This record gives sequence, C-alpha cells and structure tokens, in this order.
Amino acid sequence: MKARPWIDTAGVDDAIRRVLAAEAAAEASMRDAARSAEAIIDTARTDARAIGTRAERRIRAMRSVFEAHTAGAVARLDATDRDAPAGRDPATVDARLVARAAAAVAAGLTGGRR
Repeated sequence: MKARPWIDTAGVDDAIRRVLAAEAAAEASMRDAARSAEAIIDTARTDARAIGTRAERRIRAMRSVFEAHTAGAVARLDATDRDAPAGRDPATVDARLVARAAAAVAAGLTGGRR
C-alpha cells in the first residue's frame, strides 16, 4: 500500500489511543462494580445469617414458653382428675380447665394481646 501523505496519521493514532483509554477505563469501572457487588452480597449473606439466628432463638423461646404452659396445664388437669370426687363427670371440669389453659397459653404467646 502506498503512503498517503494527505492522511493525518497523528489524528488517527490519537483517536485510537482515546478509544483504548476509554476501553481500559470502562473495564476498570466494571471490575470496581463487580467488587462492590460482591461486598454487597457478602453483607447481605451475613445479615441473613444473623436474622436466621435471631429467628431461631425467638422460636426456641416461644416453644419453651408454650411447653411450660402446656406442662402446667396438663399437671393441673391431672391433679383435678385425681382430686375429683368419685361419680363426678370429669369432662365438665376438664373442659373449663382446658379452656383456661388454652387462654393462658394464647396470652403467653401473644403477650396478653387478643
């Protein structure tokens, strides 16, 4: 190919340098964005694990309260059954105790709110 003196190669070379510099800047920006995204994901995972841990702890506490209330209600029912006079229908006594025990458990689980 013959040299063409009327073509400004300096201008072409400068344009190529600008394009390459812009490409390098864009790639660096993409790397920075990827690093930022990874940091956000890591933080979100850490937060999610912490939320899961707190939720498990709260569920265990609620279960413990429920089991304690239930055990107390069962003990009261057993005591009532033992103390009931012979010939008396224990179903009428048990129904009231069960209703009170259920209300106590519900109050314990909801903080007394209805």
